[in-house]
Parts: sequence; C-alpha cells; structure tokens
Amino acid sequence: MDNKTLEPLQQHLQQTSSARRYLLILDDVWNEDLQKWRDLRDLLLYGAPGSKIVVTTRSQLVVTTLDPTYVHNLKGLSADGSISLLMELAFGKGQMKQCPTLKNIGEQIVSKCKGRRVTGGVK
Repeated sequence: MDNKTLEPLQQHLQQTSSARRYLLILDDVWNEDLQKWRDLRDLLLYGAPGSKIVVTTRSQLVVTTLDPTYVHNLKGLSADGSISLLMELAFGKGQMKQCPTLKNIGEQIVSKCKGRRVTGGVK
C-alpha cells in the first residue's frame, strides 16, 4: 500500500474515531516493526478517553516492542480441555461419544498443538 492510498484511509480513521471510545482487538500479531506500531498508535490517539487496544501474540518481541500497560500471559489448554473443545466444535455439544475413531484423530491433532489453540478459522 503506497502513501497515496494510505493517506485517505488514515484521514477516514481519524475522523471516525475522533472523540469516540473504541475497543480494537488485534489477534495473533507477529509484526515486530517498531515504526509501524508507532504509526498505528499515532492514528489511534484521536479516540475518546477509555479507548483500548487488545493485542494477542505468541511473540515476546512483539510484547517488548509494544511496551504495553498490562501483560497477561496465557497458558495453553490441557490435553483434555483441548480435545473437548475440538470435538465440541467439530461435532457439536455431547456428540463426541458417537465418533470414537474421530476422537482418536482429534487426540493426535491436539498432541501436535501442545496446548495452543486449535480452533483458528472455525466459524
């Protein structure tokens, strides 16, 4: 994206967020470029008091780069929690007993994920 297309977008963001309180959630962030974060922060300074930005990341460098007000380190799900979540999403609540073979496959998937979320992209 060049500056000619970025400027109108920046102006629109400033106008729509000006004097409004917002909650912006940035999920699974990997960008570690300090200047890009400063540019984004500068765009978001126009919001009303109480505006918040929540960033999720697995990169400690992103956390260091952002210099957040508060950091909450999440632990991964247990193996049982992961398999229960996966099976509920795949088959619906209470249906996993009907698919013992697929439960075994789900357990293999969960073991490879090591507690990280396995639900990305599920709608």
